[in-house]
Amino acid sequence: MATCIGDMNTSPIPTQTVPQNPEWIRVAEACEFARVSKPVIYDWMNKGWIKNVSLRQRGQIKGTRLISFDSLRNFLESKATGGIETPKNNYPTETRN
Repeated sequence: MATCIGDMNTSPIPTQTVPQNPEWIRVAEACEFARVSKPVIYDWMNKGWIKNVSLRQRGQIKGTRLISFDSLRNFLESKATGGIETPKNNYPTETRN
């Protein structure tokens, strides 16, 4: 772990909280990885640019939204390399009961 340069505080700064190559991550982790806000992540999901799923039990209103780490990374890579405006894969939002 790295420490602040020029700072008397020697406590380590975490470099990343997302595990290496996870299959699925939560929205907050996706925001941290992509360095964007939650509304931006939800916009990308609604446009079908990143693959996601909502896990909830039958009868529940709220669930856990998970994002495919590979689809997020591929989407960001397509933007970094001057890719097309929208990625090739439009992933529908899935709900699992």
